[in-house]
Amino acid sequence: MSSVSSVPVLVLLNSVPTLLCCIIGSGQLSSSPFTEPAIKAGGVKVSIQEAAVTPLLPALADEFERFMENITIPGQKVNGVSVEETYFRNVTVGSAKVQFWGSNKMVWNFCNVSATVPFTRFVYHSFWCYLYPCSGSAQAEIRNASVALWLDVSARRGGLLDIHVGGSGIGMGDPLITLIGEGKSKVPKWLGGRVKDMYDKDVLPKLGHHIITAANQILANKTKEIFHMFPIVFVNSSKIEYGQMRLELVVLPDAADQLMLTEKVFSPRHPFPNFPVAVVSSFTALNNMLRLMIKRGHSVVRVPFPLRYVFSSNAAQRQLDSLCFGCASEATFELKTAPWLKSLNEKLVTVKFQDVEVTVDLLPRGGDPISLFSMLMNVSVETVHIALIDGVAHANLDSVDTNVSVTSSRIDGLDSSTMNTKIRDLINGMVLPLLNFKRYAFPAPFDLSGIHLNITTEGGIAGVDLVRALGSLSILPHLR
Repeated sequence: MSSVSSVPVLVLLNSVPTLLCCIIGSGQLSSSPFTEPAIKAGGVKVSIQEAAVTPLLPALADEFERFMENITIPGQKVNGVSVEETYFRNVTVGSAKVQFWGSNKMVWNFCNVSATVPFTRFVYHSFWCYLYPCSGSAQAEIRNASVALWLDVSARRGGLLDIHVGGSGIGMGDPLITLIGEGKSKVPKWLGGRVKDMYDKDVLPKLGHHIITAANQILANKTKEIFHMFPIVFVNSSKIEYGQMRLELVVLPDAADQLMLTEKVFSPRHPFPNFPVAVVSSFTALNNMLRLMIKRGHSVVRVPFPLRYVFSSNAAQRQLDSLCFGCASEATFELKTAPWLKSLNEKLVTVKFQDVEVTVDLLPRGGDPISLFSMLMNVSVETVHIALIDGVAHANLDSVDTNVSVTSSRIDGLDSSTMNTKIRDLINGMVLPLLNFKRYAFPAPFDLSGIHLNITTEGGIAGVDLVRALGSLSILPHLR
């Protein structure tokens, strides 16, 4: 069975640089060097409520159907009757349910399960076989069955999250078993009874054992795969209570550092927001995840670019019109290095971007983008508060410090000094007053419904409503 999709996690993490790319600008030329904080491990805690799993249940049911069709039960021989290897086809699951129980347990329930055990050869080994047909084929039709899997979850030594099936409960109802003798002869009633008893009492009841064995192998492989994909270590305080799973983990600076956690890392103290999925992260952990995102290629954000506020002269407008009359424009921000965040004091947070490549294109209808200019940008923002709530950005900026270097331009006279001045005028004359004095909130350039993200002096605090967030996937074309 496959792991949960990582899309919501990437959307959530990408929203941090996306939000800041929407509001960065210029105040003065950079006066302080861009130096990253010391690289070390950071703490994160995650809360998942049962309600968060609801939108994933159809996918879980589909996975269980595929899983069951890969299950085989070895041949059996009981009381002189042997049945060859059996397997399942046409498996359907009516509904699935996941429950979080106490004592670090969860239960997966699959209800109204139907399946077919295709015709399988059986043989009765007896002295009387020269008088009666002692071999044939048997088929079983299973209807309205139920399967329950009890999973134990714990953080084991080495930081790996251990998820394994500790038990199962299977209700088969009354399977319909069809028997055909060798050469399509009629199977004697007494032999048919023995074969049916074997299915009811030996073959199908052993299904639970084979499900547990196969499921545990898949879960072990998947947890190892995820563990090696992300530099995370789970700590022993992770637990499942009734209706809620709480995980505490440490995000390491690099995947190669796994199993080498030697320092004490404290979990963030801020309480969880009331959301189906809630995340509270230290700045250190958030910086490590942002660094990982950049390494994995999640480094590009595209937003509309307000050319009319940057090029107001008639000469510049004529050049724009000659290139593409009435065209919209778009800026692409590509992060070559990861942004990082740090609490300055009890009131301010600093966010720094270094070597951000910015390309501005004109977008003709039905044609290829026209490159207008590109620049390299360093940005440092000191802020009291940044938030992204249901796709609406909120910010209270204390200062913005930037250094822009124009690397190419098709607009006459557009150099680094001019661009710094234009962006500084835009930020000081429009963006900062709207954000700080009028408490203006503006929509993000793409749908982020169901996601609440707050950056405060205590770290990153996020809440996700998966039902709404999974419907907000229009963000994906904007992120790479």
